[in-house]
Parts: sequence; C-alpha cells; structure tokens
Amino acid sequence: MTKRVLAAAGLFLSFSAIAQQGDSAYKGTISDSMCAAKHVAATDKDIACAQKCVKGGSPAVFVIGDKVYKIANQESVKEHIGHKVQIMGVITGDTIRVDSVAM
Repeated sequence: MTKRVLAAAGLFLSFSAIAQQGDSAYKGTISDSMCAAKHVAATDKDIACAQKCVKGGSPAVFVIGDKVYKIANQESVKEHIGHKVQIMGVITGDTIRVDSVAM
C-alpha cells in the first residue's frame, strides 16, 4: 500500500512539473547550422546567406548570444531565416520547440 501511495505521489509531482513548464519568450536570430552565430547581425548579406544555406539543406538554428539551439519544428521559422526575432517556445537541452515567431 505504501509503495502505491509513493508511486502515485511521484506520478503527480511529475505531471505537476510538466504542467508548470510553459512557453517562454526568447530574443535571438534565426540562422543556419553551417554559419550559425556568424549571421547574428541580420544584415542583408547575412539574411541572403542564411536563406541560401537553409534552402541548400542546412537546418535552421536559433542563436541567442553565443548559444546555438536546434529548432525542433523547422517549418515554424521558414519565413524568418536570417532575421532577428522573438520566439515563444520551450527549450529542452539544446533544442527549442517554437510555438510562435515575431519580428
């Protein structure tokens, strides 16, 4: 009986922790994985290069300062390659799940 109560309590705490993890806002630059932080200035040249690399098969990444995050849902950022943006999403490890993008 005690094991069941402890297991139920552990399960409840796990779900509570997951429920508390919500979207957060992050400001950075959408770049490509090959050049990554080289394009954080988001100049016209940076945008063109990042778009060319992504079109060529390099995955888009999100750069915040010196940290580069993989983007779990690539389609969500395809209109913003090379731009400075604010992303609403959830970071887990080195990957961000994007829920919305604003310039």
